[in-house]
Amino acid sequence: MALTKRPNGYLIDLQLRSRPRLRKVLKDVSSVEAKFIHDSVLSQLRKGVPRAELDFSCRTDSTTPSFSSRFTLGEALDLALRTKWRNRQSLRSYYGSLGNTTVNRFGRRKAMSDIRPRDVSNFVDACLKKDDSPSTINHRLAILGKLWKFAIHHWEIPGVKQIDWSHYRQRNPYAGRTREITPAEQRKMLGLLASFENQGSAQMAQAVQLAIWTGIRQGELLALEVNNFQTDFNRLYIQQSYGSKTTKTGRARYIPVRGDALSLVKDLVASAKAKRRSRLFHELDKERIKALWRKMRTAMHLENDTEFVFHALRHTSATRLTRMGVSTRLVQEWLGHADIKTTQRYTHLASNDLDQLAELMARDVA
Repeated sequence: MALTKRPNGYLIDLQLRSRPRLRKVLKDVSSVEAKFIHDSVLSQLRKGVPRAELDFSCRTDSTTPSFSSRFTLGEALDLALRTKWRNRQSLRSYYGSLGNTTVNRFGRRKAMSDIRPRDVSNFVDACLKKDDSPSTINHRLAILGKLWKFAIHHWEIPGVKQIDWSHYRQRNPYAGRTREITPAEQRKMLGLLASFENQGSAQMAQAVQLAIWTGIRQGELLALEVNNFQTDFNRLYIQQSYGSKTTKTGRARYIPVRGDALSLVKDLVASAKAKRRSRLFHELDKERIKALWRKMRTAMHLENDTEFVFHALRHTSATRLTRMGVSTRLVQEWLGHADIKTTQRYTHLASNDLDQLAELMARDVA
């Protein structure tokens, strides 16, 4: 669905499921009038008006065309992608991919006015049977919740009932993880990786080091390319995640590298150029990292430590910065968090820090 400016006017290009494609050039109309006609024709098509009877006249004094009570979930997603999220590439790619799988699983042709809480319960059960993680289910519920908000408060679709989507949220067992990699563990990890003969083990050691030094996410690490290193400023330009066109939050950021981190990045760039590869970590992917991490975990006898995961490297970076006295706001920018509350979870005070505070208070009382 689109409205495009052409030399001779505005082109309406509409495609609804199970309906023939409609293309028509509107001449001698303003952009506001063209937008009104586009929305009016789209509403008529959704109501089932035959093509021969479509009204292409512009009546800007009329109210916005109303939606049918049989407005479907699939139509809601299409409309949201076209209007609410059209100019935000990160949200469009996120809602476009996860949104489509969510709507397909819930029922693309279901009328929103017919959906009740029991349907949401059935949907969550279906997601659990598909082995969706708690966070994925919560993301799906968040997308549906936004569609319901648009339907009720923005589009005023008749018959749509309020649903408390938060009631169906799943508890994420990984939320609130506080695992930190100690310096001794870090040295042991690097030593083990140096002794492994597996493919990619050397680059895995470099990835572990860079993740601790920069706090970069695993996906962002794997997506780093030669041109992401800006030699004039000695910094990394983080603009996307592995397998995605954007970062997790949709915002690009810069991470300066100095000292050993700078030397490591230069080595990675030189190696990639020598092998004519664009990616810095061209020997690694998610599965390779998972396999090497599993082997390292076993060698360190940490099989039962569920918090000993790659993401702990990012947490370690944030915690070390906080201990150096860096403000939470700067740590937020460093990690690329959209919400400072997320940063506060990463930058908690460890128990030994609290022990030191208790000792100081005891001395003051004495």
